[in-house]
Amino acid sequence: MTRNGKLILVIEDDETVQSILKDALESEGFNTIFSDNGKDGLELAQNRLPHLILLDVMLPGMNGWEVCRRLKNNSMTRPIPILFLTARDQYEDMMEAISLEAAGYITKPFSVKELKQKIKKVLRMN
Repeated sequence: MTRNGKLILVIEDDETVQSILKDALESEGFNTIFSDNGKDGLELAQNRLPHLILLDVMLPGMNGWEVCRRLKNNSMTRPIPILFLTARDQYEDMMEAISLEAAGYITKPFSVKELKQKIKKVLRMN
């Protein structure tokens, strides 16, 4: 499959989830980069300016809420759509994602097919 040129940054500390996402995204032609903690993920986002970020909430060092907050407060990274991908399924968590202007909120365990559809939809909108 040819590359579509879209770069997706995955900020996720679970290696199994990283592997699933790598296979799923690359099978759709996306280029992927990964970080297993919030601080490095924030730096990667600022340096590489991906087309989309998949962001876990519970991360070592800096949690996903803070990563999102900092990205949305930076004029260079503000336009990057962020999809939260997290085990946190409480209503308050979903409302926090909305307040941080996230493009979406997907709970684990997740459907790979649904995730790919959501990513494509968000990228078409941007």
